[in-house]
Amino acid sequence: ASSYAFKAMHNLRAERVGTVRTLNGNDVPAQDFFAYLRALREAEMPAMRQTTELLEQIEFSDKARLLPELKRLMGELTKLQAESWEAMQKPKSERRATLVKDYATVNDALLPTLDSIAVGLAVAVSHQDAELDQLLMIKQIAGHIRTVLSAATSLRSSSLAPGKLPSDGHTTYAKDFCVFECALREPDNTYAS
Repeated sequence: ASSYAFKAMHNLRAERVGTVRTLNGNDVPAQDFFAYLRALREAEMPAMRQTTELLEQIEFSDKARLLPELKRLMGELTKLQAESWEAMQKPKSERRATLVKDYATVNDALLPTLDSIAVGLAVAVSHQDAELDQLLMIKQIAGHIRTVLSAATSLRSSSLAPGKLPSDGHTTYAKDFCVFECALREPDNTYAS
């Protein structure tokens, strides 16, 4: 379940950036972009479905809240993916005005939900096997690396069109890398903050 959640989060981050950037753009993207986006969606959605199916059988902290929330968000994302797919093939003037915001909001809720589930799963099996604990710590560090680098990439790429970072861009960038550095020094406390 943890592995599927990790795969879903990885693809969600890349897919979110591509979808939001495209929906914010004025033009219809090239066909190779649609192939790229389709591959991301075809990896993330089955991984989330598999995560959900496996979670039904597993006890972990806050399951009563997290599992229904994951299902709800997946349903919303499925609808938004269908709508966004059609919208990206039209000029910006013909797209629903709040589609970008709605898409980003659902993704921004899905990622921490999946992350909380992954943490709950790790806690459920921790301190039972030293080798497993070490593997989970490595996975935790890899997750933080992915998160920080994804945020940095998103910050940079979203700054290309306007030609400058947002007003809090330098602070956000520095803060993300500080969190990353702290995670490397104290991997057991990575989710404490």
